[in-house]
Amino acid sequence: MRQMARRVADAIGVSVCLGVAPTGTGAWMLARYRCGYALSHDSLCRMFERLPVELPLEARKHADRLHGIGCGTVADLLRLPRSGVKKRCGVELLHTLDRATGSAPEIHEWFEMAPTFEARVELPDRIEHAEACLFAARRLIVQLTRWLSSRQLALRKLAAHLEHERGRSAVEPTTFEIALAEPTWREDHIVRLLKERLTRVELVAAVMAVRIAADDVTEAEPPSD
Repeated sequence: MRQMARRVADAIGVSVCLGVAPTGTGAWMLARYRCGYALSHDSLCRMFERLPVELPLEARKHADRLHGIGCGTVADLLRLPRSGVKKRCGVELLHTLDRATGSAPEIHEWFEMAPTFEARVELPDRIEHAEACLFAARRLIVQLTRWLSSRQLALRKLAAHLEHERGRSAVEPTTFEIALAEPTWREDHIVRLLKERLTRVELVAAVMAVRIAADDVTEAEPPSD
């Protein structure tokens, strides 16, 4: 799972800090501090000995006071009397600590994909040949296939826009569509079709950005037995 998350992050061009723990809040703390992985409750508790006391957001404004009483880590904070923490730092800090240790349930606000897909990426330099746009476009294809998978859809037609100069020297984008013989959500298949199409595109100007949109999708059919 960690390897898959890193592959996806690399493919779309973002940096990522991973944390793994028995609780979501605990994993968030480990990721924020770049502290590694805790695969059990006991190992997570040992990790708390290394995490700074101001790591929980609710503790930051009380960091000076906590350090003043010798409380330097999350583990130190957990050892304090709960009544004193509640009185001086508020009940929300206790709720965060309880969620981190698994003493209280976690209610997550799950990320919801947009109902339609359109994504754009600026290129680091001007590109004179359409085939060279594939590297940047691949990042968008990864996002597209994750969107398709999350909504259980398959792609029938893809619209691609290669954007040129803007402003006083504006040039209309080079636009083309890719119609698929059979709907798909597979990244390798879509990338291959895009690569073939880009080899036939003649640019009127250098490309500054790439934008793709899923113009035509359908419900994905379950795999056949």
